[in-house]
Formats: sequence, C-alpha cells, structure tokens
Amino acid sequence: MENKFSWPGYSTTDTNFKGKSNRIILMVEHKDNITGTITLCFDTPLGLDVDATHKSDVDQLRVNGRKLVEITNFATKGTFNNKRIMASFAHIAFIYARYIHGCTDFVIEVKPSSHYYEKMLEFRRCSKEKLCTWRKKDEMSVLLCLDLDHMGKQIGKFGGSLQPPPGEKSLYPYFFSKQDEIGITNRLKQG
Repeated sequence: MENKFSWPGYSTTDTNFKGKSNRIILMVEHKDNITGTITLCFDTPLGLDVDATHKSDVDQLRVNGRKLVEITNFATKGTFNNKRIMASFAHIAFIYARYIHGCTDFVIEVKPSSHYYEKMLEFRRCSKEKLCTWRKKDEMSVLLCLDLDHMGKQIGKFGGSLQPPPGEKSLYPYFFSKQDEIGITNRLKQG
C-alpha cells in the first residue's frame, strides 16, 4: 500500500461519519501521529457506501444470506507501510468483523487497475466495472469480496509463520498465529 491519506475518499476527519453508527475506525498511532487507518462499515438499514455504485451486486450477496462489512480508508503512512503492519491491521479488522460482529464477508470498492487486495488478501471480483460518482472525481470501480471463512482458513494455514513458503505472495504468513488470534479476540470481547 502507498501513503493514501491524500487520496480522494481518505481522511482521518471523515465527515461521512456524521449520524452513522454502523462504522468503527481502527487507527495505528506512533509518537502521537496517526500512521494507519481502516474503517469497518457494518451492513445495517443505513446501508454501505458501496451501495451507491454496486447496489445490485451487494443486494445479491444479501439475498444469499451474507452478513457484510465494508472496508474503507485502509491506508498506512510513511515507514509504517510494510507487510507485517498491514497484515496485523487486516487481522484485527478480521477479528472485529468475524468474531465480534459475526460477519461473513468483507466487501471493498477499488479501481479496476488495483490488484493489491486480490493478490495480498485473496479478494475476488464480484462485479463488472461501473462508474463511481461518489468520490471527488468520477472514476471506474469494481466490487471485491472476501469470504471470511476462507480468510480464517488462510490465517490458520499461514498465520504466525513470518516466512512465506515458496510461491506464497499473500500477507497471510505475516498475520498473527491462531493462538495470538484467540488471545486478541478474548481481550477485545472483554473490552
């Protein structure tokens, strides 16, 4: 990931949050500076931001009984842009989504040319390219989906190893071990 804080739609003071109780923001701080952020938007009657562009595709997931959480504002800044940090951040988001809120899938809207999430976390495309008009400038986007059962299996298979086996390009070896995941989940549930 690049330093994306200045990209359209990314802000640490997002005004889109006013009156929306379906969102939580996770941040990484270092020396009183925000160095990473990810927002989880849980699917409620308030809907998701991806509904603006990909409503029919998202509705199909809903009809099939999927409980969705949208990822937005996933970015790191400066020297904190590395695989270990990104994997840790993604793993905490997974724990919140799967074990705290009982969600089944991550969804994210990205530029068609962006393959980061497909390559590093094994998201799959769930839509055709569509014109996204809610950002500061109109551009094409696609909807990506990630089944959290699949993500959990990859974490169980690779998490905590820190040394990817030959040919493995994903972030999963940099995720926490299953034992660490259980400990983190329990601490988060206890508050």
